[in-house]
Amino acid sequence: MSSMSIVAMDSSFKAVYMVHWNKNDERDWLIKGSTPYKELELIVKSKLLLKDIARLSPAEQTSSLESFHKVILFFAPKSVHFPFTTMAAREQLAGLHFNENSARAQALTQTGKHMWGVSFPKARRGEPVIKAVKVTPTFVDVQELMGEVVELRNTYPTSKKAEALRSNRQVPPPIASAFVKPNKLILVGVQRSRSRFNK
Repeated sequence: MSSMSIVAMDSSFKAVYMVHWNKNDERDWLIKGSTPYKELELIVKSKLLLKDIARLSPAEQTSSLESFHKVILFFAPKSVHFPFTTMAAREQLAGLHFNENSARAQALTQTGKHMWGVSFPKARRGEPVIKAVKVTPTFVDVQELMGEVVELRNTYPTSKKAEALRSNRQVPPPIASAFVKPNKLILVGVQRSRSRFNK
C-alpha cells in the first residue's frame, strides 16, 4: 500500500478531518500542533483506548468462539434441562450447523453492492454501528440427517431394538450422585443452634 487516508473527528463530532499519506512523500504528513494532530492525539492517547489495547488478544480473536456459543445456546438453551444423550445430540447439531454457516459471504443488493445493516447497541450508548448483512444460513445437513434417520428406522424397526443400541453407550453419572445427601433434620437443628433469634 503506497498511500492511505487517516480520518479524525473532533470531540464535538462537528468536523471531520482527512489526512492523505503517501509513503513516497518526504514531507511531514501531520503537522504537530495542528487541529487534526491534536484530535488524533486525543483519540490515540485516550485512557479507554489504552486500556482496551492492553486487553487485546495477541493471537486469536474470540468473535467466532462467541458466535459458536450463541449457536449452542440456540440448540440447547441453559434454561431447559436435557438428558445427557439429548444434550450431546443437540451440541453435535449445533456444531454441524455452525461449521456449515460460519463463513457466510456478505449479501449483495440487486445492483451487486454489499449490504449493510445499522444497529444501536446499548454499549455504545445508542451510537449507530454498521454491520455486514450475511447471506441467509443454509441447512444442507438436514437432508443428510433425515436420510440417516430413515435408515436407522429401517435398521431398528421397534423402540426395544433402538433402546438396546442406546444402552450400549457410555453415559456419565449425574454430578449430584457424587455427593452425599444431607439429613434435613440435622441441618434444621444446626441452623437453629446458629440463629441469634433462638437464644
